[in-house]
Amino acid sequence: MGGGGRGWEWAASELLRPTLALITTGVSLYSLVAQNQKNAVESADLHSRWNRLSREFEELWENMYDESAQERLRQLEGKAEELSKGRNRLSVLQAAQRTPARRDSVL
Repeated sequence: MGGGGRGWEWAASELLRPTLALITTGVSLYSLVAQNQKNAVESADLHSRWNRLSREFEELWENMYDESAQERLRQLEGKAEELSKGRNRLSVLQAAQRTPARRDSVL
């Protein structure tokens, strides 16, 4: 009865390593896909906002002699500044994902 348990332990340990490797691979793949989808959604949203702002600037250009044109220009410049901040946040996030973690090294 003592010899049968040992075979089971060996089989379990041999199956445990590949199983854990597959689980780790699956979690990493899911994380990668989820992050790419998040970046794609943020990029599409940012693109849509810039297009909307572009149309508003074109409308301002067509009505530049309106009494409210200068105030409208200030408003649009404020919107552009806010959108630039959003773009920078996305760029920082993307750069952080591409840059591998650096270890202290001596050159």
